[in-house]
Amino acid sequence: MLLRLLRLGRKTLRQNQKVTGSHPLFAQLPRRADRPPHSVPPAASSTRHARLSPMKILLLIALVFAVRFVTQRMLAGPILTPEEAARRVAAGTAVLIDVREPNEWRDGVVTGALLLPLSDLQGDRQQWKPVLAANADKELILYCRSGNRSGIAVRLLAGEKFKTANAGGFSAWKAAGQPVRTP
Repeated sequence: MLLRLLRLGRKTLRQNQKVTGSHPLFAQLPRRADRPPHSVPPAASSTRHARLSPMKILLLIALVFAVRFVTQRMLAGPILTPEEAARRVAAGTAVLIDVREPNEWRDGVVTGALLLPLSDLQGDRQQWKPVLAANADKELILYCRSGNRSGIAVRLLAGEKFKTANAGGFSAWKAAGQPVRTP
């Protein structure tokens, strides 16, 4: 590595000879016979190092999506299994809340879940205020389509000192065989 850096440094100083004149360090170095003493080397005028191959571009795009996915999953926090969430709700210590938007509820909702959109929680809370007041002593178990929006709601409500948990996505509920209904 050090040898590469020294070679690069000598090459850079050679390229700068045109501007600064002859440098004493290079007085002993032989000149290349294939170009005049003050010419610009071909690599300096080439832009081939600035271009990315299509494969590198695809790899970079894949990396960006992978980092985004992992970051979102990390921000969602720990996710309860549907069975554990259903057990807590059945015991009466928790309330299950679907934070998806109303147009998403057409695909089905978990039986017994309250339907309160995240947009209202982040907005004026017309629908959320009475639910939060009535269930201040209970754990709020939230779910959405994938677990990301419910993670946002969990962090928001936990910051307001509510006891919260993220139940992940609706598809996990259906796959676990939990009861669902169409509103």
